Amino acid sequence: MQRKKILIVDDDKDLLEGLLFLFHCQGYQVVSATEGNSAINIAQTQHPDLIILDLSLPWVDGYKVMERLSSSADASSIPIIVLTGRDAAINQERAMKAGAEAFFHKPFDNDELLAAVDKILEEGPVKESDGKSVLKKILIIDDDRDLLEGLNLLFHSHGYDVVSAMDALSVVGLALKANPDVILLDLSLPGGDGYQVMERLRLHTPLARIPIIVLTGRNPSINQKRAFKEGAKAFFQKPFDNSELVAAVEEALKESASHR
Repeated sequence: MQRKKILIVDDDKDLLEGLLFLFHCQGYQVVSATEGNSAINIAQTQHPDLIILDLSLPWVDGYKVMERLSSSADASSIPIIVLTGRDAAINQERAMKAGAEAFFHKPFDNDELLAAVDKILEEGPVKESDGKSVLKKILIIDDDRDLLEGLNLLFHSHGYDVVSAMDALSVVGLALKANPDVILLDLSLPGGDGYQVMERLRLHTPLARIPIIVLTGRNPSINQKRAFKEGAKAFFQKPFDNSELVAAVEEALKESASHR
């Protein structure tokens, strides 16, 4: 069985050497580049199964690399994991919109990076008939910026596409535009609480069937029963267990698919 090939693109030679050793020890073929133009050429000629890409590169940065590869017949379907020291609050959403499958901020956890690579290469992105990737999409609504960033990283690392909002007023418009497969919803939000959001979503036929999981710091003895009555599929009080939340999302997606 032919080993999967990974192209690692980073101008930090010490980090690059470490990553080459890490993935070689895991049984992958590894090739590398230290600047954007070489990365594009290698991707188009050697056809790696996955690219790990820094954003800060000489001459051509990571965003330009993704843009050029996305328009290349030889490389547009190669999944990309972004690995960067740039500010995650500014760059994570932009990188995912540009086509990245996952986003890691330096310094990162080797085991988490390996798990993301293994998942992408084992399962691969689902493809539409035109070859574009189709990932399950999660809409996360929470006004806690740190928690929101953590949830974005968590679900990106599990292969989901993630969009987010920090207030109640923008949720319906964003949901109509993004068409998410599941919604994670805080109850305490600027511009209206989570119960009002659920009510507004029910008024729109395309949104009414999207499963909602409530994440809240409110008292569960008061709010859990009400949340389920309003249509929530699961209820988590903060702080919560990440693995239990991921499992609840997967279960909600399975249930939703079975009802189609």
